Amino acid sequence: MKQEEIIEPNRTKLQRFAFDNQRLPYLKGFGFDHSPAEYYWDAKERAQSLLVFQYTLSGVGYLETPAKMYELKANTFFLAELPQRFTYYRGEEEWSFVYLEFSPEFLQWIDQPLEVQTCAEDFIAPIIAQLNQLLP
Repeated sequence: MKQEEIIEPNRTKLQRFAFDNQRLPYLKGFGFDHSPAEYYWDAKERAQSLLVFQYTLSGVGYLETPAKMYELKANTFFLAELPQRFTYYRGEEEWSFVYLEFSPEFLQWIDQPLEVQTCAEDFIAPIIAQLNQLLP
């Protein structure tokens, strides 16, 4: 059965939208990482423009801007536009985190280019479980 055969004018409620398909956001990638001792990222050196969400599972990392240093402990995340002027790196102990990279089209809905916040583990746990199912 074709879609036009399924849509009946008196039964189906349908709203069509015109989208600029060049502006639709998408998930570029995600992963889990257990950082080595030399883990260090200079965000201004990132080649691609993207939005990254990085959530600390365990250990401690640091995010340093020209104005402030943030400690990234368990249940802390940062949401950041890349490239940008900050660095993030591992502390003395292993730093374990999950990250999601989004296309720059997401930036149209972000008020600040960098945000560091905490998030309750019970909120993020179902998302992490779903991501784990997507890994090979």
